[in-house]
Amino acid sequence: MEEIAQQRILRVFKLLRLLKQKPYRTIPQLAQILEVDAKTIKRYIDLLEEIGYCIDTKRDTKGCFLFEDMESPIPEQPTVFNEDETAMLKQFIEMSSLEPDLKKQLAYKMYVNSTLSEIPQNLINLHQAKIAAVIRDAIEAEKQIKLLSYYSANSNTTSDRIVEPLTLTTQYFEAYEPQSKKVKKFKFERVEKIKILDKKRTYKGEGLQEDIFKMSGTTQIAVKLKLQAQAYFLLIEEFPAAKPFTSFHAGEYFFEGFVLDFRGIGRFILGLPGRVEVIEPVGLREYVLEKVKLFQL
Repeated sequence: MEEIAQQRILRVFKLLRLLKQKPYRTIPQLAQILEVDAKTIKRYIDLLEEIGYCIDTKRDTKGCFLFEDMESPIPEQPTVFNEDETAMLKQFIEMSSLEPDLKKQLAYKMYVNSTLSEIPQNLINLHQAKIAAVIRDAIEAEKQIKLLSYYSANSNTTSDRIVEPLTLTTQYFEAYEPQSKKVKKFKFERVEKIKILDKKRTYKGEGLQEDIFKMSGTTQIAVKLKLQAQAYFLLIEEFPAAKPFTSFHAGEYFFEGFVLDFRGIGRFILGLPGRVEVIEPVGLREYVLEKVKLFQL
């Protein structure tokens, strides 16, 4: 019984961290990560609300999560509510005859000015520090690792992935993924569990490079764009490193350079409809047209 109780407590603390930490998960995703059913997740959320946490279930249609901290900093020595005071004030607010919106606003302000608001961030920092330590050990040992319940923002799915870590930063690590045969960036905040495998690293190449549009990859793709004046000036303003790759002749501006991924340059082009013409490659032109079709659906 004691072991079961400890597991429940551990799951509640993990849930508290996941609710606060980006990317935000849906209830089914939370249930998958914590290996429980959706009803259990909802029951845990009710428990957190009972002890004073403010859970926002309407702010994001994809799921529910804790309110984020206020942008304005709290004074260095704030007068904050402890857990008991927070629970008591929450009860007073709920029992009052105030308008619902005002109740919600007061509950939020009470939460960010209580000791409860610091707990999730401390859990996040501790979790990510442990993940980074394991990755560092794997890099030194040149071993593969298994990412358990890794969240992919692109597909909005959670799955296990085997990768070979290469480099480590404060927010993410680079790793070669044998299945896709690509070097990718993996963010600590999306790693739930990690395991070092016995298999040695097979990748012998270099890490990722970064192109002008802040995208990473290993293969350079030559691109050529024709730009209207507005697009040209916006390009060199937002991406100063692009300036040496631009030219002006016959009354028109051009960009000729290399990218490592279509997503970065694609966002730039899509943000200036009708002001950028893709001359080459055909693949970039098709990528942009496909995105335009998706916007029109």
